[in-house]
Amino acid sequence: MLASFSLQGYKLVSIGFSTLFVLVTFRFTYLVFKGDLLKDRVNETVYKLIRGGLILLCLSALGPFALGPLAACGLKNTTYYQDAIYFYLHFQMNGFMLLAALGLLASTLPATPLPGSAGRWLMLFIYSTIPLYFIFTLWGNPGTGLWLLAGIGSGLNLLSWLAVCINFKRSWSCFSFLEKAALIALTIKCVFQTSICIPIIGEWTFLNRNLIIGYIHLLTLGIIMPLLIGQFNRNGFFNVVKTLVVASRTYIFLVVGYLGLLFTQPLLTVFNVAIPYYQNLLFLCSVLFLPIGWLLLRYLKKYRPTT
Repeated sequence: MLASFSLQGYKLVSIGFSTLFVLVTFRFTYLVFKGDLLKDRVNETVYKLIRGGLILLCLSALGPFALGPLAACGLKNTTYYQDAIYFYLHFQMNGFMLLAALGLLASTLPATPLPGSAGRWLMLFIYSTIPLYFIFTLWGNPGTGLWLLAGIGSGLNLLSWLAVCINFKRSWSCFSFLEKAALIALTIKCVFQTSICIPIIGEWTFLNRNLIIGYIHLLTLGIIMPLLIGQFNRNGFFNVVKTLVVASRTYIFLVVGYLGLLFTQPLLTVFNVAIPYYQNLLFLCSVLFLPIGWLLLRYLKKYRPTT
């Protein structure tokens, strides 16, 4: 999939592999929910997040499945075709990946029943991801109805996330530096999503490619990756050394610098101000991620099979 998409884009080979992945996804989801094994082994918060993530993962399959019929109908060069791709990517990243990572984080919390209001806000946060998809259709200048749906989806997503944070505020001290940084980044993401539903801001945003890249990297580098690294650390996959602690903190500061460049330059452009050596600075930040990744791999514990 990686090789074929890099060479051809969404064509026969990559679509074939993605279809195979989707079928495996359906089977995996069925096995997870076939019995109560997952439900019996995790707390209620984890179960809701993982279940919601898997449901949205299956829902994302509608995206690649729609590409063939759209192309056959001569709609390949229309907004509908691109929106189908964004449908897949949205429910993969904002749906499955984000919710699964949050589910792993929630597994560190005490196994206590959720209060009624907390459970409802959590469910609203999970399933507000569905109307949140409409923000990815705004680039094509749709009608007022889609702008309204996008605003409702992003507003519910932000409101429910803030409510979830309030309900779980006592757990804040249990989280590591990486995990706290990821949760702050998630709050920023929710605010950004809501702001682009204001037409004048949204239209300007879609004209600035770096803001779109910044949003995607805020999600992947700023939220999902720190949560995953945090889980590796919590579950003893790393040799605990001071160098690793420094590497983790350096990673967050590097992400902040990188995203700061991506988001700041478009704002400065409004005032006809350019950051000197902007492209070189972005390249330098990208290169600096490599030694951080090497250090994390360097201190991974070697697997020793048990007898």
